[in-house]
Amino acid sequence: MNIKKHYRTACGGCAVALLGLSLRHLAHGVEQVTGSSPTESVLMAIGIDCAMVAVELATLAGVNTTWTQGLLIATCVLSAGFNVLGFLEHSQGVLGQIMAVGLGVFVPAAVYGLTDTLTRQPVKVKANVQAQVTKLRRAA
Repeated sequence: MNIKKHYRTACGGCAVALLGLSLRHLAHGVEQVTGSSPTESVLMAIGIDCAMVAVELATLAGVNTTWTQGLLIATCVLSAGFNVLGFLEHSQGVLGQIMAVGLGVFVPAAVYGLTDTLTRQPVKVKANVQAQVTKLRRAA
């Protein structure tokens, strides 16, 4: 298996797994902090994390305004904060609390980084197909 051919699957799978964890922490945190219903909390969690990914994609597409930058910062901070709360809920001792904060900040940072990695790498499918067609024509 060629790693270069499958890095998108690996990055995408990691981002989806981290988003799943983040959504659970965010929904639980929103419910605890605001007293919202479970449905409202899940919708808010989806909105926070999906907005973070959407704004990153918009920025990479050239839409770079004060609003997009502000929204990106706000969603990352909200996501990190609620993820920290989620990890702190089960932490034990000072080391556990330090790790909970680190992991809580890591989750949205990793999702951001993986999304950035996925969207910045060029897809050279057309060039690869053309090269293969050229090889087949030369062989014939």
